[in-house]
Amino acid sequence: MFFSVDNSQPADTGIAALRVTVDNAARTSPVYTRQVSVAWLGLLDALRTLAAPSAPTQASLSSRSQVSVERVYTMGADFGLGKTDVDGFLGEAHSYGLLLCLGTTVVLNPQWLVDSITAVVRDFELHVDRYDRKRSQLDRALSELRDTATLDMRLSEHIWPDHTAAEREDVVALMVRHNMLLPLSRETSETSQRYLVPALLPYCLPETSEAVGSAPSDADLEVSHFQYRGP
Repeated sequence: MFFSVDNSQPADTGIAALRVTVDNAARTSPVYTRQVSVAWLGLLDALRTLAAPSAPTQASLSSRSQVSVERVYTMGADFGLGKTDVDGFLGEAHSYGLLLCLGTTVVLNPQWLVDSITAVVRDFELHVDRYDRKRSQLDRALSELRDTATLDMRLSEHIWPDHTAAEREDVVALMVRHNMLLPLSRETSETSQRYLVPALLPYCLPETSEAVGSAPSDADLEVSHFQYRGP
């Protein structure tokens, strides 16, 4: 089954057809008729409460992005669940996209993480973000990100304006852990750290006179690795 999708058009018919197909597939999935433990449902509701944006304190705002597996074990005990039961719950919830289990970390709102990552890893021509419009203030750092795939953490407050400082650190730590960001310096200050963004490297290859669609030569690829300004 193939869908021609143009995500630059808000009323694209391919996207509409894909949405209907996915919705129909979801409604016929066995997950809709599967019976699960009431305790699992209680734990899921408790985790969703943590992720709710109406949490009143700064600490709660930070905790809504992710929690440790150990904390989920503790919460599970309140519903009579042992560690094995919680592991089963986390595996199922992860497989259905209700949350993400990344090692010892549980991301409570998968879309929050996707939005955070795609604020950095994206096509800058197709997806214009809010901070792109502040060119007068961020010109050099933004140009580095676009032209050399180098993320200067002075951009962090503008890339993630709705995140707390703790949430920004969480996102960066997760991206580093999964090799979506590679540290370029050993600075300890959040605002002075710089990272290479491997997913943006294809957009930074030097232009050649070859026909559009042809693969870059080995020489082009080698040169591209040395054009990034290090610390």
